[in-house]
Amino acid sequence: MNILRTKSYKNWQDAAYHGYLRLILWVIGFAMLGILLGMSVCSDTSLVVALVVSVAFTVISCFTYGRLWRKGALKSPAGLTKFYLAASVLRMLAGAMVIIIYCLLVRDRSAIIQFAVVFGIFYLLVLIVDCKFFARLERTKDIKK
Repeated sequence: MNILRTKSYKNWQDAAYHGYLRLILWVIGFAMLGILLGMSVCSDTSLVVALVVSVAFTVISCFTYGRLWRKGALKSPAGLTKFYLAASVLRMLAGAMVIIIYCLLVRDRSAIIQFAVVFGIFYLLVLIVDCKFFARLERTKDIKK
């Protein structure tokens, strides 16, 4: 898969941004379907709230991350390494806040553990996809220079 298909985009940043969104939506969709399949097999619907919150957080954080990355790449491509670090820390803090808020709202220990596991699965998937995508993007960008 070529990350930097720029035929219908003005620049490589827009192409990478749209490629990132396309990839991340596929990953989120497959993860969600996998958890829904597991819930269906086990006839357990207790993970629905955890799944909805995890998917919503993941989609919002990825769209925000992608838009901020595109703006940063357009204005200062040399400063992207700082952006990767700062954005990862902010995403981690936002994820911790979501888990803490859920813990305050729900007092059931097993529901909190289930939520944390589902949320952690989505968080780790997005972390892995982000690392691989942007490392490959930086490598491809360096080769094209």
